[in-house]
Amino acid sequence: MSAEMPADKRPREAQADATNNPNKRHKKNPADDLICPITRELPWSPFIALDGRTYEESAIRNYFKRQRGRGASIRSPITNEPMGETLIPTPHIRSFIETLVENGTTQGDVLEAWNIKVNQMKEKGKWLQKANAGKVNVMLIVAINYSKGTDGFEYDSTKAYNWYKKAHDAGTKSWGRTIERTGRDKIIATWHYVHHPGCNCRI
Repeated sequence: MSAEMPADKRPREAQADATNNPNKRHKKNPADDLICPITRELPWSPFIALDGRTYEESAIRNYFKRQRGRGASIRSPITNEPMGETLIPTPHIRSFIETLVENGTTQGDVLEAWNIKVNQMKEKGKWLQKANAGKVNVMLIVAINYSKGTDGFEYDSTKAYNWYKKAHDAGTKSWGRTIERTGRDKIIATWHYVHHPGCNCRI
């Protein structure tokens, strides 16, 4: 007649397997491989670069822009190997990320950052809607956010300039001074002088 072996009498190999097997101690989150190496967050607008990694579109484009500005060849921010600037849109990855969030797979800081991004993008949509409706003060807010890369707006000096110009053309006289106060894109002020040499704005 055989007796059942007590739990504490299990072979040492089985106990070691239960405590040392990394797959049993920590199950990898599917979202880990989708985190943008630059922002360290799940990408809102995911693109795959030629190094095979997934990036936030605005982050990798600004990385390319900084590299060109320094006169450097474009290299992968991960492997440091030379690569081109081709980016491949991946809407299926965006859908997968949303599924991971909805089913509770993504948690902790990654989820918190994603939820903040969701709220920021909602606010961004409201600001852009008001700016496109012709509200000059909102045009300035949008321009400032683009020039600083804040409140859900990606850093984009061209869009910042365009919104400052729209505000200027709509009647405001403060856009040049506002640019100076941001301390971020002095070149926009130079463009202003070039394109509006007769303007009375004080920068």
